[in-house]
Amino acid sequence: MNGPIDLSFMVVSMNVVPSGRRVLAHGRSVIGILSMTVLLTGCSELPGKQPEPPGPAPHPPVSGRCIVISNEHDVVLENAEIGPCEGPGITVYRSKNVTIQNVTVRNTTGVGIFIKDAQKVIVKGSRFVNNSSGVYAVNSKNVTVAHNTFSNVKGPKPRGQFVQFNGVSGESRISCNIGRNEPGKSNPEDAISLFKSAGTDQSPILVDHNVIIGGGPSTSGGGIMLGDAGGAHITASDNQVVDPGQYGIAVSGGTDMVIERNVVLAKSQSFTNVGIYVWNQSKGACGDVRVKGNRVNWLNRHGKRNSWWDGGNCGQIGVDGNDFQTQIPSENEIRKLPSYCGPGSS
Repeated sequence: MNGPIDLSFMVVSMNVVPSGRRVLAHGRSVIGILSMTVLLTGCSELPGKQPEPPGPAPHPPVSGRCIVISNEHDVVLENAEIGPCEGPGITVYRSKNVTIQNVTVRNTTGVGIFIKDAQKVIVKGSRFVNNSSGVYAVNSKNVTVAHNTFSNVKGPKPRGQFVQFNGVSGESRISCNIGRNEPGKSNPEDAISLFKSAGTDQSPILVDHNVIIGGGPSTSGGGIMLGDAGGAHITASDNQVVDPGQYGIAVSGGTDMVIERNVVLAKSQSFTNVGIYVWNQSKGACGDVRVKGNRVNWLNRHGKRNSWWDGGNCGQIGVDGNDFQTQIPSENEIRKLPSYCGPGSS
């Protein structure tokens, strides 16, 4: 099969994956379901398999969602190259125990992966290029996004995140990812956004060991936003945030929010404002916020240092052990994942 086939067959095929089996991708945009294969329009050539036929190589965008996993459990989707898509690249809906690994999702008008009303979803070791947002999880529980790379999210607002949790709860984590936005090639908002999301006292949602490089020119977007419209029990730790936009890391609502051991840096640009801030902009409570052990060197749009600001409406902030005039690390030091994330991470 050298040409595209009816996409309705592709969606049906994804929806009937037997539980506990793997969905494998190999060859020229071929998805294998047990011994069955279907060719997906809008998926790119993978090297070393079927030769590209003569004639125009690029596939037209798929109209709508490229892959849908709906009302399933115990599914693994791996080794796939997906896109372009006129909609999300992968949708996970009302499904449980889904792992997506080693996929590339590029050139989607929607988000790269859309997760809704799902439980125990893992997205790892994958690449996202030129999506409206990378991973967007809504009303889901126990979601992990780890060891992925994101390049040039294009928005527009309210999209424009590498990762956004909206109404996510449980043991959830955003860890060891690298995201880069290049001026003129991207239109980001918040690189990582936690909106109305909550962990627990014993198991907070973790945003840790990520590297975020580049942002703007949005005057509202920035690096890592905790407690947007409220939330609880979220910790942002050990992240490296460089020139991410208007702000570096922020708490805009919620309770039991922790910002610790992060490196937050920015040169002066027309949209830069403040490195770390705590300012309740939600309609709910804001309190028990701790800002500790961070290294910050942030220049606002006027070229003046503005590393920290307390908006004064989240109660007494625990501010301890921060260096708000830190020396700027070398480029090699700040543009790779910490050793915690394992070998080969860069």
